[in-house]
Amino acid sequence: MYFPRLSLALALAFIGTKAAAASDAFVVQSSWHRTQKVFALEQTDDGVLWAGTDGGLIRYDGRDFVTLTSSQHPELRSNVVTSLWKDADGALWLGLDDGQGVARLSQGRVESIDTGDALAGKRVLALVASGSRLWVGTSAGLFQVDVGRKPVCRQMKEVGNVAVSAIKPVADGSLWVGAQSGLFKAQGNTFTRTGNFGPIQAITADHLGNVWVSDAEVGVYRITRAGEATLAMATNAAHSGGAGFTALATDGKDNVWVGWEGGFGRLAEGELAQVFSNGLSTVALLPDREGGVWVGTFWGVVIRVFRPRVRTEVHAAGDEPKVVFGLAADKQGALWLAQVKSVVKTTPTGIRRYESGKDLPTWCPRSLYPARTGGMWLATCDKGLFRITGDAFESLGPDGPDALRNIQTLFEDDEGDLWLGTVAGELYLRSHEQTTLMPLANGTCDPNRRNLGKTPRVDDECRFSPTAIIRAEAGGVWVALRRNGLRRVWKGGSIALSKSEGLPTNDLNALYEDRAHTLWIGTQAHGLVRYRDGVFKLFDRASGLGAQSVHGIAEDDRGQLWMSGENGVFRVAKQNLEDFAAGKTDRIMSYTYGTADGLASPITVQCFTSPLVFNAGVVAVPLDMGLGLIDTNAVDQTAGFAKVILESVRVNGVLSTVTQAQKFDLPPGALGALEFKLSVPNFDVPHRVDIEYRLLPKYPKWLQAAGERVVRFSDLPPGRYQVEARPVLDGRSWGDSTLAPEVRLRGFRERPMFWLLVAVAFLPVLALVVILRLRYLRIKTDAILQERGRVARELHDTLAQYFTGISYQLARLTEAIPTNPAVADKIAEDTKMILLQCRLETRQAIHDLRSSDTDDHSVVKSLKRLADETRLSGDINVDFVLRGEEWPFEERVFRQLTRIAQEATVNALSHSQASCITMTLDFSPSEFVLQISDDGEGFDLGAGAKPLHFGLQGIKERADVIGARLSITSSLGSGTEIKVTLVAPGQPVE
Repeated sequence: MYFPRLSLALALAFIGTKAAAASDAFVVQSSWHRTQKVFALEQTDDGVLWAGTDGGLIRYDGRDFVTLTSSQHPELRSNVVTSLWKDADGALWLGLDDGQGVARLSQGRVESIDTGDALAGKRVLALVASGSRLWVGTSAGLFQVDVGRKPVCRQMKEVGNVAVSAIKPVADGSLWVGAQSGLFKAQGNTFTRTGNFGPIQAITADHLGNVWVSDAEVGVYRITRAGEATLAMATNAAHSGGAGFTALATDGKDNVWVGWEGGFGRLAEGELAQVFSNGLSTVALLPDREGGVWVGTFWGVVIRVFRPRVRTEVHAAGDEPKVVFGLAADKQGALWLAQVKSVVKTTPTGIRRYESGKDLPTWCPRSLYPARTGGMWLATCDKGLFRITGDAFESLGPDGPDALRNIQTLFEDDEGDLWLGTVAGELYLRSHEQTTLMPLANGTCDPNRRNLGKTPRVDDECRFSPTAIIRAEAGGVWVALRRNGLRRVWKGGSIALSKSEGLPTNDLNALYEDRAHTLWIGTQAHGLVRYRDGVFKLFDRASGLGAQSVHGIAEDDRGQLWMSGENGVFRVAKQNLEDFAAGKTDRIMSYTYGTADGLASPITVQCFTSPLVFNAGVVAVPLDMGLGLIDTNAVDQTAGFAKVILESVRVNGVLSTVTQAQKFDLPPGALGALEFKLSVPNFDVPHRVDIEYRLLPKYPKWLQAAGERVVRFSDLPPGRYQVEARPVLDGRSWGDSTLAPEVRLRGFRERPMFWLLVAVAFLPVLALVVILRLRYLRIKTDAILQERGRVARELHDTLAQYFTGISYQLARLTEAIPTNPAVADKIAEDTKMILLQCRLETRQAIHDLRSSDTDDHSVVKSLKRLADETRLSGDINVDFVLRGEEWPFEERVFRQLTRIAQEATVNALSHSQASCITMTLDFSPSEFVLQISDDGEGFDLGAGAKPLHFGLQGIKERADVIGARLSITSSLGSGTEIKVTLVAPGQPVE
């Protein structure tokens, strides 16, 4: 077994007045002995089993034991834990000996409950916790403890100063108390004596509302909801030795379990359906949530019994070897076994044995096959063929060739014809009582070794021997040969398939054809072969198959193939095999059942008839140590499968329980090693359970935990980490995952010294930045002041001049008006022109300031704004015309074009007496044209004309700077037209 062995001789056997059916029977799964005495058992919500002993509190998760003692937990004031109770919040209450009262274990912490002196000198025998109220049964009465900041403990006087050994709350809200003085029932705080019972040793309740009590002097009573008491079993009816029933429990199927001085058993219909005699005193019974029952004994042995999903039956008699050669199920569901010296028929109601030398007319039974007309065919290697019907044996022995004495395998087809394979390699067809040797394209072993008429000397290793015969959907039968390949044979011929036709090996053991007419071939040492549409596909152990040799093949109702091999029995889903063959997965997922699961031996026998599924999904497998039976419908059920538990975290070797902190904030440089201790409580199949984990966010891939279930990390970079873990059953994730508390690892940069050093190192840089910033601000301020000075000077030089001229003109005008009106009119006109020129110069200065702030370099926006300002400057109409889509201009080009337009409009307003100005912007793919025309007086550009006005000269110079073509057209009385043409970027310049 995979559990600790007993340290004393312990014999566990089934004894009793009524035998349980095999499918309903419980068997001993495990037992362990860790202390001198066990007083109580309990299972908490996380699935962990707890045992109260005289050596402390024992924790067991199916693999590991941990003992909690007062030396580790000072709040546990005594190492003798006499009673246990799990409350609705998952906390575990502990009753102690030596007058030490009560303690509570919650989230890894032990807390002592202050009860004053009320429990001093008393032994706690029973506990029940409900909310903030605690009921304590002691060696000297029943006490009620109101647990709070200041616990209040008072004795229930109605029960008396007697030992109270059992307390049980039931579904209707009542509380039942078993005492030395009898049975009491409480509603609220009122206790009344119930019935006329003697000393009560144990109490339990079932799901129907019945209460079961053990009267030490009489026996076990059942009390209905109506209060009717019936004696279910008298003390002297069980092997109690007069001491009565010391323990009671009810499992999830309302089986009542009873314990006594020398064993324990299951009660059914007033009798013990099963009895386990162990010679030890049973003091505690605990059904777990996985369907098993735990038994605690006064002598320290703890036993678990359960209904096995995998079991082995032995039907050999006396000194007969236990090996099973042949296996078959008849139409009535009975299972037949061909053994070394017997044939056995098993049914749920009993066993019928046919023994060689007595009622079995052969000394060499080999293969079995159900007869289509009833009964069972039996092939032997010494007497030929028999049909068994009831107790009669019909011999169909060597009426033809003598070789029919050596039959090894057989098959009956739908027409009632028998196909018979001999040890030496022949295949015979028996049809209508005629036997014919069929063409098999096969060799035979040396006929001189047959020794006809006696037990054949030809052994099972003849390379030509048929190892399996099954029906072929295409007609006839498939025949597997031990070392000579595959054949399909029908009444008219045969086909041979071997390595030359693509078969991976000629060494064949088993055959199975499924409903889709796919042929599955079990080989010797080469794995499993699929044959479909003329193509062979090999699946082997290297790819995940459960065995390299396949002795037998069967299929259940869920599409899983069950196969026997060199390590036991394994199963694999056909869909998984198909996905692997198609490249959809890179691994075959199979699970092998062996001795750890309940098989007596991992050695399966190639018995010439495959393992089969029968009787509602039970796989029967021939072994060298008996008959293996696997319940395929229940083998995957894991009732109460627990989540992964994080037991502790260890940092640099220092242990820290998880409940001490929900987050681990580690100081900088503290992490040398980080360990997480994990567990998955499971008692049903602990050897099949594993854990996989991942470290988020650094390692998102799932990894398998080590066998000791400790996850270790080292040299992690600074950051926040969290371990996620989940249980794995047979290689598949099972159930919800568990997140461990977050671990924060601080890096060097999170140290205060780091920031101090950063600050010190940053001071020179900060000083340099401040100096450069101040220098930049000073330069910028100087530039602003210079610009302001320039603007002020320009305004002073221009406007002051104009204002001086205007003042002079006004003085002249004052003198001329009285004496010379004509001169006065001329002075007034000149003054108007000076004012107009002053206004235009002012507008120009303002426009220059605005343009200098423009950062989008849009000529269209700038000139349109110029046109709007020109309209406001005088009584003149300005038309703005835009053609095409604007280009982007460099800043220098943009500014020169803007200045050209400004000069042209100023000239039109100042000198031409124009009433209308037209400003046209024409964008084409090849060039840009700016044209400004007016309807003013114009001027003469012909020979002898005056040189260009200084404004027009400025326009010409600006056009030359940007490489533009300038055209000026004007004549007296016809206005003026100025055209600037600029070639588009990338276009050739003429």
